[in-house]
Amino acid sequence: AEVAGVHHLPQGDPASNLRIADCSFLNPHGFAVYMYGVTNGRIENCDQTGGLGILLSNQSSTRVAGNEVSGSKQYGVFARNGSHASIVGNRFANTALRAIHIEQSTTTATDNTIATTGDNAILLNGSGKAVVDRNVVTGAGKNGILAMAKTTLYARDNTITSAKSHGIYSTGGSSLNAARNTIRSAQNNGIVLDGGSATLANNKIVSSKLHGVYAMNSAKVTATSNTIEAPGACGFSFTGKAKLTANGKNVVKKPVAAYVEMVYPEGDFGNLGLGN
Repeated sequence: AEVAGVHHLPQGDPASNLRIADCSFLNPHGFAVYMYGVTNGRIENCDQTGGLGILLSNQSSTRVAGNEVSGSKQYGVFARNGSHASIVGNRFANTALRAIHIEQSTTTATDNTIATTGDNAILLNGSGKAVVDRNVVTGAGKNGILAMAKTTLYARDNTITSAKSHGIYSTGGSSLNAARNTIRSAQNNGIVLDGGSATLANNKIVSSKLHGVYAMNSAKVTATSNTIEAPGACGFSFTGKAKLTANGKNVVKKPVAAYVEMVYPEGDFGNLGLGN
């Protein structure tokens, strides 16, 4: 059972302005907090250990701020069914699945710290416009940030370290605007574009095991002033009619294989500014 919040509100009897603050939750059997159809909810400065995390459902609009969530058996925060989550300044540690999972809902996720997840650290599935800024992600079990199902993702000033797959992955017709992110030691690629469109500006990608930026399936990518250092294969790798438009001065340093690999490419490579 859920410890706090509301569940299955009577029809025509919505809740609003519900605040849950300064609470401690230790190993609840279900979600520590469940907001169901709550408008202007707030979950603030709570400590949660174990349980399933925080659930927002059925068009809830909730600010989740300043919480410590550790050892969750599922999520840090899970928002679904047309909800909006403002997730600010939380610490998530050792989450069995995802620290932040947004399903057919929207989010602003800023200034959070995420350490060790069993799956993607941040998953955005059909999330409309999602803003993911200034988060620190370490040890994601898969991708640091995954956007899918036509999500429009703005990802800026994040630091993503040691993701077991990719740093940022955009797929399923999603669009990505990624700026000033630092991605280190991704076990596969720094940034992956699987179809859709992307604008990449002033990102720094260091020591990815494969490519710095990998695009496929007719992805359309504009890259401006990015720096890729010591990729295990190529700086930029484009295949499957992916299109690269390069502006400004993109720099690739010390690639193992090639600065740029283009297989059936399209595009204007502009000033890639390649060199050691």
